[in-house]
Amino acid sequence: MSFGLIAVWKDEGDGHPEYVAQLKSVLIPRTNRRWGVGLVLGTGRDPGLSGIRSVGTNIYAYVPVTVSFFGERLMLHTNIGSVYDHRRGDDNDHQWLTTANRAEVSLRKYFVVVGEIFDSAGSDAEYQIGVRAWGRPGRVQLDLSYGGVLLNSGQGAGWTLGVALTTPPVL
Repeated sequence: MSFGLIAVWKDEGDGHPEYVAQLKSVLIPRTNRRWGVGLVLGTGRDPGLSGIRSVGTNIYAYVPVTVSFFGERLMLHTNIGSVYDHRRGDDNDHQWLTTANRAEVSLRKYFVVVGEIFDSAGSDAEYQIGVRAWGRPGRVQLDLSYGGVLLNSGQGAGWTLGVALTTPPVL
């Protein structure tokens, strides 16, 4: 299980909260092989999809596939999924195909450079590039990234600072 809270300071002149809740599972573990497959089911409020003034949530699912190279120094991730978007109310709900491709390059044991391009039908492709470091390996992760709309420089552009706290396994 994964839960996230996001505070957006400035987006179309309005600060607002966003959230996400996910159930994740590994279908084919990467143990003893170079690739693995998972499944993610989630919901959340993303004003980029549901409109800043709308309180509607989105429901989504995707299947991530990971392939590792060079002893896991290069990880390539791709996923395909779908999002059910409540952007326009009950009469105009939308279901979109989503895709994402990400590369992670480990420069040091606990320092990674990340680049990603993601897209959903009905919207422009977006990108982000950044760095990830472990403050406490396996428990506290720090992220700094910059991103925006891929083919429209400046649109949606901004910095993201993230802190991820990982608990020991529950089950």
